[in-house]
Amino acid sequence: MSETAPHQELLLSSLDFVLNTERKTALAAVMMTPGDTPHTTAAILQKFRSRQGDEIIWQLTSGDCSNYMDNSLKLAGIISEPSHRHYELGLDGEEEALVGSAVGLVAKWSIDYPMVSVQELLGPTRSRGGVRAPRGRFGIYDYFFEHPEPQRYADFIGHYGEFGYKTRESFAGEIDVMKQVGIITTRNVVSQGHEPNFAEIMLTEEFYEPLRALYQGLKQLFQDGPHPGHLAYMHALCHGEDKTNFRALLAKGRFFSSPIDDEILKSWRTRVVALMQDTPEQSLTLHTIREALQRQTISNRLAVPTAQLLKLLGDLEEDGWLRSERSYFRVESSDSAPEVIDLRSRNTYRLSDKARGRR
Repeated sequence: MSETAPHQELLLSSLDFVLNTERKTALAAVMMTPGDTPHTTAAILQKFRSRQGDEIIWQLTSGDCSNYMDNSLKLAGIISEPSHRHYELGLDGEEEALVGSAVGLVAKWSIDYPMVSVQELLGPTRSRGGVRAPRGRFGIYDYFFEHPEPQRYADFIGHYGEFGYKTRESFAGEIDVMKQVGIITTRNVVSQGHEPNFAEIMLTEEFYEPLRALYQGLKQLFQDGPHPGHLAYMHALCHGEDKTNFRALLAKGRFFSSPIDDEILKSWRTRVVALMQDTPEQSLTLHTIREALQRQTISNRLAVPTAQLLKLLGDLEEDGWLRSERSYFRVESSDSAPEVIDLRSRNTYRLSDKARGRR
């Protein structure tokens, strides 16, 4: 990160162990609900069930609860265990307000952006080369947004130590995972004169809007501390009479933690091919394709996931149904939006010449 911020370590630990999935974020919100403490496992399970209402979206088991308590919330410093299987908040007043703000931010973001899971952006709770994925990735995003000029891949990879990675190889491995998801991409640049060609690395347009929203919210917490609006959202999530948002958060967590049914994937594939055949001369963006799929999806509760749709389009290209073209464009930075990155990429898709007339 470009600067040291108040309570930075507490927030980074929360990202590492808790805020990188919708389910753990929901559980943290429940644990931060005022009530009798210390909480027993049975009391936590009861609070979690009652908050969901009549229809149970996530049946949290005693084993799952203990696992999340011991290996996530406790490691993040959010809770302590004064006696065996009895848990209480391990935060003072200002720390509680800060973590509560982060929980509210991630919960609201998750509901506002149903097409992307928080784990896709932050990565899983695991260590690669000395740093856990969420902490390392936040540092990567911070670098991109703080350096809007195009980045040479070789130079960028050379900064691996600044992001906490012990080796260049472990850092490059994390970048490769992010490229596979579709968050970032690279392009080869032909140099002028006698200089060697080089590669540039940049954020993709497909993930840019939800990524920027999450990054800006977290960055504000790092810089300014607790946020009253986010904290109020966290309290409403578990205190208010309306259970809609809490249930939506759990529904999204369940959706992204389970493989999509083969029949749904097959129907999406069929609809994308039909869309391409209906518009053979047009180049379509991911956004246009997703909107067309979403209108035809029986359940409109969740958007078609960005990463899954990118994979589906890649499979269709491999099968010869369509061809893609990646374009690169610059976005002028301004005083009102200094965080806007200067160079981005976008894929467009159209029916391949080979597929014209195929059924």
